[in-house]
Amino acid sequence: ALFRIIDGVITSGIEDLWMQRSFSVISLFALAVFINRFITKIHLFNRDEYNFTFPLMIALLPSFQVYSSWATCYPFTLAVLFSGLSYSCLTSSFFNKKLVRWLISWMFICCSFAIYQPAGMAFMAFALLDQCLSPKSVNYRVLFNSFVMMCSGMLSSLIMIKVVPLLAFGQTLSRSTMTDNPTGKIRWFFGEAIPNSLANYSISASEPMLIIGLVFFCMGLAYIYSNKDGIKKVLFTLVFIAGSYFPNLYVSESWAAQRSIVAMSICIVAVSLFGLMKFSDFLFTRFKIKGAGVLSVLLIA
Repeated sequence: ALFRIIDGVITSGIEDLWMQRSFSVISLFALAVFINRFITKIHLFNRDEYNFTFPLMIALLPSFQVYSSWATCYPFTLAVLFSGLSYSCLTSSFFNKKLVRWLISWMFICCSFAIYQPAGMAFMAFALLDQCLSPKSVNYRVLFNSFVMMCSGMLSSLIMIKVVPLLAFGQTLSRSTMTDNPTGKIRWFFGEAIPNSLANYSISASEPMLIIGLVFFCMGLAYIYSNKDGIKKVLFTLVFIAGSYFPNLYVSESWAAQRSIVAMSICIVAVSLFGLMKFSDFLFTRFKIKGAGVLSVLLIA
């Protein structure tokens, strides 16, 4: 609501929409920098070129291109950044007091859901990076805390889209109502949402790109399996991917493909890039192919 009020103040015509788009681009740059710092902190990769290329490839996902292109979606990238900050605050030791960590994390996740619920679900993508792709063992306490924080964020979202509008205006938005076609929504999930996420950088989800995306995704799962707690991490990876989109199946809105699958796209592409970069490490170690990681990632893009 605050962003919409600002829109009304600064926008007098189509020629002023450059400000919203500029804000979205700046937010996307900030998100890429944050992801770089995040994966460096959790020691996801041991090469600087991977730490640079990985967030760049996430920023090039079609969902973020939609957010940067459509003026009406300009705050959505900020929502993804807030979800990442929420997870980082929850798991960080920067704040000595646990209550302070939880409070700041909760504020970030509530702000994220207040902007756009599908983007708020990107919280699970950062949990996947930290708990499933990093070399450390699975931390069940962090998983439990993350689950509680996600539930609190979803509860705040429910209050904001159901209770507050009802008290203030006597009605709720039609797009926030429960779907009257759950079977169709599930079919759409398997027929559109998942293929679009697997096809990653191809917005048409063509069969060749879908096959290529599936191959790299399976490669990523194989490398996850080879890590410490491999079986558990593979299972949690699949849970995070499904859970990142699960709330969208309940509401009548969120049929829009690229806009609503941002969290699931980040999860699937992160796994695929992880497999691709680990395979590039193998090429570098076995055949001394210098720079294979960056070249391979840019090639698939």
